[in-house]
Parts: sequence; C-alpha cells; structure tokens
Amino acid sequence: MKIVAIDFADIDESCLIRLKKLGQVAIYPDLPKSEDELISRIGDADIILRGWTTITKRVIEKSKNLKMVSLWSTGYDKIDMDAARERGITVTNVPEYGSQSVAEHVFAFIFSLIKKIPQYSASVKNREWKRIQTTELKGKTLGIIGFGNIGSKVATIGKCFGMNILVYTRSPKKSNAKELDVTFVSLNVLLSNSDIITLHLPYTKETHGLLGAKEFSIMKKTAIVVNTSRGNVIDESALISALMSGTLAGAGLDVFEREPPSKDNPLLKLDNVILTPHSASYTKEAIGRCTTTAIDNIEKFLEGKPQNIIR
Repeated sequence: MKIVAIDFADIDESCLIRLKKLGQVAIYPDLPKSEDELISRIGDADIILRGWTTITKRVIEKSKNLKMVSLWSTGYDKIDMDAARERGITVTNVPEYGSQSVAEHVFAFIFSLIKKIPQYSASVKNREWKRIQTTELKGKTLGIIGFGNIGSKVATIGKCFGMNILVYTRSPKKSNAKELDVTFVSLNVLLSNSDIITLHLPYTKETHGLLGAKEFSIMKKTAIVVNTSRGNVIDESALISALMSGTLAGAGLDVFEREPPSKDNPLLKLDNVILTPHSASYTKEAIGRCTTTAIDNIEKFLEGKPQNIIR
C-alpha cells in the first residue's frame, strides 16, 4: 500500500508513525509547481493525503492506481468530485476540526476593525498620539450567513458580547433559534439590518458571488463584512468598489478569489481592510484535530469501514 502526502500538511511524528504502519509513505512538504509535478508525485499511489492542491479531472485520470483521497480539510471544492466518482475513488474530508479557531478569528477581525487596532498601533509607533472614536459591540446586530458548526459558534460568542443575532440559512431550525437566541431572516433583511456580516458557507454553484454590488448597496454604510469561508462567495470586484466608494465601511478577509492575491490587487492597499492568508483555522489545536481525523479516515478505509465520505 503506497500513501503519498502530496503537498503541505502538518504531520507530526506520532501521526507519521501511524501512517508508516499502514504502508509505504512519501511526504512532500510544499505545493507542486505544476499539475504535471503533482501527477508525478502521485505516481502509483493507492492513497493520497491532500492539503491545498487542486485535484483536476486530468490528475485523477492519470493516477491509475488511486483508490482513496483523504482531504486534510473540510471543504472539497478543490477536487473534481464527478471525476472521482466516475473512477470509484473514495474521497473523505474532516467535517469538524477548526470551528473554534475560525470563530475566534472572526472576532479578531471584528475587534481589529471596529476598535481601529491597526491604525492605533501604527500611530503610536510613529510617535503620534491620536485617538479615533470607535464603538462597542454590545447592542449591535451581527448577521451570520450560513449556520453550521462555525456559524453557531460565532453566534454563541456574539451573544456573550450582548449582540443581536440575525441568521440566513437554507435550512433554519426552530430548535437552534430558541437554544442560541437567534432570529432566522431572509438574506435581504439580514443585509439591511446588520452592523457586521460574516459568511460561513461552502463554495458551490449556488453560493458563487452570493454577495455582489446589489447586496452591498443594501447594507448600512457603517457595516463591515468578514469572510473566512471561501473567496468566491463574494464578488471581489464589487467588494473593492463598495470599500473604495464608502458604500461599505470595512472588511476582514481570510480568503480571496485568487490565493494568494495578485500583487496589484487593490485590497492590498485599502486602509479599511484587514487581510490574513487563509489561516483562520491554522492553530496548533485545529491542525492536530485535522491531521488526526485525516489519518483516521485512511485507517477506516483500509479496514473496510470508510467514514466521512463525501457523497
């Protein structure tokens, strides 16, 4: 049995020992520079552990011996699932590992934006002593788009700060509304009434460009948007226009349409934007959970009891 970790994935010594018990193991610590290099890395592997690389139909077709893909992630938008299904390749993911880390990251963005932390820090370092009037979270309205594990945790934290919570989701549950003290509303109602809007939904054909020029025009001019889900759920050009024109007050972005963003991306120069490199779930604790489950998935597959399969 040949197992290949095709790109960057944090595999500590204890996890490496587990993998080596399952077969011959090859680990690549960086991203392949091309699709051909990726195909070469996979070679005749039976199982691959994938961290960040896009797995196209061509890659799947060229990987003649491939039987399983263990994703080191929750999302599966970077693999051609139709091609995998056609080949009968089992694809698994890690359904839950970084919810707490991502929820905390959301509030790191929120506090940095509303409390003007970057501006204050730069001012003091420049030997200036300028105070900017900021605002409190208490009594503000937090709009959450998508209400899975992460969205629910964000709501819980928001309630601790005395925020009002509006939620837009395709499948609202009355039990969740009562338990978490949130209100389910339409997307337009959420957009027009929220002071802070945060996205927590997967990237699909339906969610592509969910927030665009029309949606930004509905929002309060004082609103801020936080995105830690997938870059393509927001029309980036429309977001840039809204930020530059004052239609939107600010944004905290961990994800982008193109990653990393091009050097001429206007987002890199806007003072009302805070950016991080798709790292919201990149904490020691979350990484440990993710790697453990990804290897659990491989073990269960080899036992004939596959788990966390993407259908």
